[in-house]
Amino acid sequence: IDLREPRRIRVMSEVNGGAVIVDALNKAGRDDKVALQAALGMQVARNYLVAPRNLVVEGAGAGLILAELSSLFERSGKPALPDDVRITAAEGASDAVYLATFMLGQDLQVVALFDSDPEGRPLEERLRKDWLTRYQDVKSATALLGKAVGLPDTETCTIEDLFTDQYYASRLLESHRERLSKLGVATLALPSSGPMRARAARACESAGIQFDRDRVARAIRKDLAQMPDLTRLAVPTAQKAERLLKHLSGLF
Repeated sequence: IDLREPRRIRVMSEVNGGAVIVDALNKAGRDDKVALQAALGMQVARNYLVAPRNLVVEGAGAGLILAELSSLFERSGKPALPDDVRITAAEGASDAVYLATFMLGQDLQVVALFDSDPEGRPLEERLRKDWLTRYQDVKSATALLGKAVGLPDTETCTIEDLFTDQYYASRLLESHRERLSKLGVATLALPSSGPMRARAARACESAGIQFDRDRVARAIRKDLAQMPDLTRLAVPTAQKAERLLKHLSGLF
C-alpha cells in the first residue's frame, strides 16, 4: 500500500450479500481503519491518534524546538499555539504524510508542517492536493516552513534556519563538544552560505565527526526553557518564530 498514490487506495468492507468499497478512510468502519493501519506497519497504540487537534512536524528536533518556542511566547504574554494542539514528530516528510492521513481518517483535525526543501515541498503539495481535498468535512491544512516565516518560496528553510548563525553555532559546539574533545578539536566554524542544517553538517564533517541535528535541538530546547521571556531571544529569531506561531495558529 503506497500512500504516495492515494488515488489507488480503496477500503473494502464486507456486508450481507456483498461488499462496500470507499476511497476515504474516515468513511470506513473502525475495524477497516485498523486493518489498513496494520498493513502499513503502524502501531495502533501510538498516541498520535488521540488528540482532537494535531500539529504534525518533520522530525523530533522540530517538535522539541517548536513546543519550547510556543511555551516561551506564552510565558512572555505573546500569542502561542493553542493549548489543546498536540505536536507530533514524524520521521521525515513521508511519515508526516502517513500520520496526517490517518489522523484525517480518524476525523481528527490536523495541520502538517513541512520543511521548505526538495523533500518537503512535493510531499506538502501531494498531501494538500491528493488527500485534503478528499476530507473536506474535516478541518485540516498544510504549511511550508519557509512561507510561514515570510521567506521566498524558492528559499530552503528548516527549523534550524529560525536561528542566527552565532546562536546555532554555539549550540552546535555545546552539543557536540564531547565528540570533538576526543579528537582534540575545540571549535567549529560554520560555512558562510547555505541552509543552516547543511552548513552544520559540513562543519562537523570538516572536524571529523557526524552531525546530530536532534542533539542540537535538545540543547536549544534546554536553553529556550531557561529563558524567562523573549528578551533573551535574538530579535530575528523572535520575529520568525512569531510569524510561524501566528500562521500555524490561524490554520486551526
